[in-house]
Amino acid sequence: MTLKEIGIIADTRMVKTKTEDYWTVSFWGVEVKEGGILKGSYGTGRTITEAKEDYAKQLCRQIIVKNAMKSDKREFQLPPKITNK
Repeated sequence: MTLKEIGIIADTRMVKTKTEDYWTVSFWGVEVKEGGILKGSYGTGRTITEAKEDYAKQLCRQIIVKNAMKSDKREFQLPPKITNK
């Protein structure tokens, strides 16, 4: 099953600061479960590809929770390596 099939959509944004521009990538409505705590997570990079790779590294082997506060809440254990394929 792919992320698209379970309704997980990537949010990609360009962030501009006084000193640099960079990209962030995250999933809409998805948190990372750490013990009994849910936390937000996102990847960053100078390019969209770098941001996606950073986010993938962070999510490897993590449990993610989609729609944590809704009736259609779902949890997924992610694999040791996440790729774009």
